[in-house]
Amino acid sequence: MPGIAVDKTGRVASCFYDRRLDPNNLLDRFCAVSTDGGQTWADSRQTGLNSPPFHATDTFINPFYMGDYDGVATDFTGANSGFVGAFQIITNLGDPNVVAVKLQ
Repeated sequence: MPGIAVDKTGRVASCFYDRRLDPNNLLDRFCAVSTDGGQTWADSRQTGLNSPPFHATDTFINPFYMGDYDGVATDFTGANSGFVGAFQIITNLGDPNVVAVKLQ
């Protein structure tokens, strides 16, 4: 469930789930920013804890989603710099939560 955005200066940001840090297949959320049109990227982990790749955990709102709130955006008006990434994580209680992070 990657998201991607381009700001008015041509910087590109992408946020995505990644399993690289856990041999047991748990997920982390990473975001990467490119300042050269996508030729090179600097990525950073956005989650403090990894989470299981479960869906169908929120029976009250929507029992089938995972990733419905994932995305990345920029302020096209230019009033704010950087990007905002939003994503879902599952806590140790099995509760899905939506988190937002600011990227420079």
